[in-house]
Amino acid sequence: MGLAVCLFNFSLHFFVAVFSNAGGLVLGCFEPKYVGLTRVYGQDSWLAVFSMLSVFPFIVIWLSFRLAKDVKLD
Repeated sequence: MGLAVCLFNFSLHFFVAVFSNAGGLVLGCFEPKYVGLTRVYGQDSWLAVFSMLSVFPFIVIWLSFRLAKDVKLD
């Protein structure tokens, strides 16, 4: 069970790293404000990115508890 939870945790970090790059695509769906040459995104765009990335920890927690429920300790 410990090895499976470790793999779940590793996959969480891996997918957050991969999908952080997809955060740029999500930000591209929102119109930024320009301050000089700098793009400034609003709260709604950042909320969308962090909501997307916060799904993965909940999946890992759910899988870990589901695995712990199925393991019989004798």
